[in-house]
Amino acid sequence: MLFSLASVLLLAAVSNAADDTVPRIYGGNSVEIEDFPYQVSIQTRNRHSCGGSIIGPQWILTAGHCVSDYYLSQTTVRAGTSFVESGGSVHRIEKFARHQRFRMYGRGAPEGDIALLKLRDPIVLDDKRRPIELFGPGEQVERDATGVVSGWGQTRATWKPNQLQAVHVPMIGKESCSELYRERVGPLPSGEICALVYGRGGRDACHGDSGGPLAIGGRLAGVVSWGDGCGLPYRPGVYTEVAFYRDWIEQSRDIDTIVKLERSAEKLFDFPPFECIVHEDRQRCEQPLPHWRSTFSRIERHLNFNQLFFCSFIFFTSPTSTYTHIKHDRRDTTPPLFFYTYESTRVTIVAPIAAKSGITHFHRAHS
Repeated sequence: MLFSLASVLLLAAVSNAADDTVPRIYGGNSVEIEDFPYQVSIQTRNRHSCGGSIIGPQWILTAGHCVSDYYLSQTTVRAGTSFVESGGSVHRIEKFARHQRFRMYGRGAPEGDIALLKLRDPIVLDDKRRPIELFGPGEQVERDATGVVSGWGQTRATWKPNQLQAVHVPMIGKESCSELYRERVGPLPSGEICALVYGRGGRDACHGDSGGPLAIGGRLAGVVSWGDGCGLPYRPGVYTEVAFYRDWIEQSRDIDTIVKLERSAEKLFDFPPFECIVHEDRQRCEQPLPHWRSTFSRIERHLNFNQLFFCSFIFFTSPTSTYTHIKHDRRDTTPPLFFYTYESTRVTIVAPIAAKSGITHFHRAHS
């Protein structure tokens, strides 16, 4: 998804629910930035939230689920250092572009999970800061290829490294990957590639590696997107396929144009944070939908997790009921931010919510 970035980065790095499908490096080793000079850390409020790849002096490629319209002024890119908390150079973000196909499908797995960040000022390139060459449009990843994925994501159940990590992962065919996830999320969409150590696991991307690079032969083949757990024997790591989106990447360098085109095509709106009123032992939050009225008949999917998650709710229109607002009942949660995409009669709501307890509910209201 491509959002105009008045703010950025939903914290894909901290989701850790047992049933989630979020990105997750596991089983790797500490490495030096000189060996991965294209790697950057995307940070919100000076804390690492996602990885990214330098593809030009002013451009960073990352995952679509790593960006939002909420924290732009507090989001930076740290480049040219092996250490996530120090060194290198820090750059502010001017704008971002997220692919218009971005959505959550299955049980919270993202599709079209790719985005571009445009920096306010170009990176001064040197041996620690250098763009990575991209796979060409339509170029296929060979089934017996080995990729290397890098990042500052989780390496053990509760530990994240300060020094950059990397691990080699064998690529597997799309058909095999789709079959392994068929019951979990359904068939994988186009534009995704997978890596897995069959029967053993132990090497994978992990929480906090989202948006980071998967390189094959020194070129960028994939962007860390999602997976079921970290390094499990029969759960592949899933990456957004750079070759599939190569044309979009090149077109999106004209970011002002792409934002206008996407907003026109998908009627994309950002939903503002709720104003919440405390009600007994919970907070009841509701907010009128801005600038439009539409009709809805049913919720197709309702997902609940107990920590930060990305959750999509799909509504379909009905001629008999008018939906005027959304009500969100919650306990011990941070203020949520919702995004809507419109596709003819379907509305998709993507909500990142940090909930320690309680359940998120969406209620219909009739006029």
